[in-house]
Amino acid sequence: MIVFGGAAVLTAAVIVFDFDLEGAESSGLPSQFASIYRSAADYGRDVTELTERTQSIIAEVNAFDTDGRKEEALVKLAEAEDVNRAAKEKAHTLALKLQDIVRILNDEATFMQKRALLGIVDVEIALVQEFVAYTQEMQTFLYTVRLAITSAEYDDRAAVYAEVTAVNERVRRINALNAEFARRVNL
Repeated sequence: MIVFGGAAVLTAAVIVFDFDLEGAESSGLPSQFASIYRSAADYGRDVTELTERTQSIIAEVNAFDTDGRKEEALVKLAEAEDVNRAAKEKAHTLALKLQDIVRILNDEATFMQKRALLGIVDVEIALVQEFVAYTQEMQTFLYTVRLAITSAEYDDRAAVYAEVTAVNERVRRINALNAEFARRVNL
């Protein structure tokens, strides 16, 4: 959990792409499936790392702001915006990888393979969509923080709380989808 100006921002769970690919390969899945899935898992890790980095930077921004070090806070805030944009780009690429997985499953997998895997992939797609929306919510939050720091107006500071609520709601959805993914993989 991170805090900005007294408002707590929940930390997002990681995007988990974890099931037995070795078992999947030996089960006769299309050969491209495992390589694309591994690539998607790499992008998922990248998105998670960038998201965690953004949250870490926000904590630094808050510390600078609390200490009255406005310029340093704004420099760090720009860094958080850049890292968050990078997370959004990776999440978009991840979404494309998942589309490739669905295409391969639809084109080349047997009925039983599709039945076993499409439900899992569907949850992953929903999870990535939530992460993209999360990065958008985070960008709005960061803009609001920038406005609050530069203006120092009460209303601008109060607006940060509204944005924290939106970001936290998105985090709750991501965490719920992660739990659903884990449940489906472990069936």
